Amino acid sequence: MSRVVGAVVRFALSPVRLIDRALIAHYGIFEFTDDPLCVLRVNLTPSPAGVVLRDGVPVSRGEVVAELHLWSDRSMRVGNGIDLRRRMERSFSAFGHFLQRDARFANVNAILIRTSACDQFPRPFVEKLAARWGFEVEARTRTAGNRFADFWDNVYIILLGLAYPSGRLRFRRRLERLRIWASRRRFLEFHA
Repeated sequence: MSRVVGAVVRFALSPVRLIDRALIAHYGIFEFTDDPLCVLRVNLTPSPAGVVLRDGVPVSRGEVVAELHLWSDRSMRVGNGIDLRRRMERSFSAFGHFLQRDARFANVNAILIRTSACDQFPRPFVEKLAARWGFEVEARTRTAGNRFADFWDNVYIILLGLAYPSGRLRFRRRLERLRIWASRRRFLEFHA
């Protein structure tokens, strides 16, 4: 019976996978390494905000930055937190080497990751982990527009979790969308 239910759920969620692939194509997200353990992909995107990073690097709103994305079908299937941490570190290292070699990224001064904090991974934990990897969490004012966009981002993330299951389904409470930044220089100091 559980096989039938699993097949029905996979079929019902196939549009989510199609939407995921369409968004990846639309935003120009691509793989930067052929390492099968890599759990990140990247694209070039305009900065969503103007920020000055802790090491003094200014990022203007609209400036082209590198945005790292979790590779949904790989990251959701990682068995445990220790393995995910190792794969993230390996992926950061691979991206550091790519960042230095690829001409499209020659003028990129900052790296952005959009993520969420939740009851299982509260903001202080995310900030500590980000700092360990050379990133900082942007302090931003949450407007009604931000909350609206964040709500739909969270719905999409939940659907991705259903579409690429990694085990028992756990619904997160208190989701807070975060933008995590590192200057190019700081990222390379940590990962290249």
